[in-house]
Amino acid sequence: MSAITPRKTSHLLLVSALATGALGLGLSGCSSQSPAQVSKDSTDSEKSIEPTSKTRPTPPPVEPKLSAEAEKYLEDARAELDAKEFSAARAMIELSATQDAAGQPVFHSKARALLAELERAVADKAVEDGDLQKAYEHRRLAAEAEPAPALGSKDLVQAILVGQQIGVMAEELAPMASQAVDLQTSNAEAQTLAAQLWDDAAEPARALPYYQWLYKVSPDNITASTRLATILLEEQKIQDARRLFEEIYQAHPDHIIAGIQLADIYATLGTHDRANAVYEELLAAQPESSGILMRYARYLEGRGEHERAAAMKARAQANMPGIKKKKMRKLR
Repeated sequence: MSAITPRKTSHLLLVSALATGALGLGLSGCSSQSPAQVSKDSTDSEKSIEPTSKTRPTPPPVEPKLSAEAEKYLEDARAELDAKEFSAARAMIELSATQDAAGQPVFHSKARALLAELERAVADKAVEDGDLQKAYEHRRLAAEAEPAPALGSKDLVQAILVGQQIGVMAEELAPMASQAVDLQTSNAEAQTLAAQLWDDAAEPARALPYYQWLYKVSPDNITASTRLATILLEEQKIQDARRLFEEIYQAHPDHIIAGIQLADIYATLGTHDRANAVYEELLAAQPESSGILMRYARYLEGRGEHERAAAMKARAQANMPGIKKKKMRKLR
């Protein structure tokens, strides 16, 4: 490969392009909620547990013309990348840029795709070397550069997985997961990460639309469905929570959490015959469960049925494992 020509620009050129969004996919604008998800104004109705239709995407920036000279630079960049000469490959990609009216570098989609491939190669090498922090940073850069939304989404997912290994906080990772969903709504792994990370960041309202998507595409995912129902209940969408807990409990009558939550909802709605029926069904299935017995006892106390409540508490206490005292040997 021939030496780089004197026209080589500073490495800051490409960094500046990334920072200013000249590559088209900056991460600084990550939304906390995908536009493909349910709006914040969704009501407690039959439709509110399903995402609304996707909004019209923003049209892509105008593609700059790729000159013959720029094409040659990219051919050289490909050769350098294949030879694992990452710095030389980056320099050639920089040289392929044109400038806009404001004098800012503009990269063709072929250059951005090649740069994304370069960043992935650097990230993979960093993983081999055990430098996960570097791998995390370059996976994010790959997502910024990548012109293909599906590939950018996968890059963000990979960055998140590496970030979790090095202890990056959920507050930083959650917006990245949202961006991954924005880039490819059908990315189930991105949807799952967005739900979990916003939950871990103590923002269940932001996790809600992602759990709704998971429920829609995989209603048999009991863990996600139960969490969705719980968040709906926390968000005061009681009827939606009731319907979902009923669905879970009917399909899985041994699901204690769903059963107890459903009984509590019935009690809140004043349908005490149903609340009693659920508690009795739960006890019939697991008569020795101290947790069910204590919850039932509290419910009965609230209803003024103190004798039945006391009997339930006594049964619960009898089933609780006692602390056995160990016999100590005498000291010699």
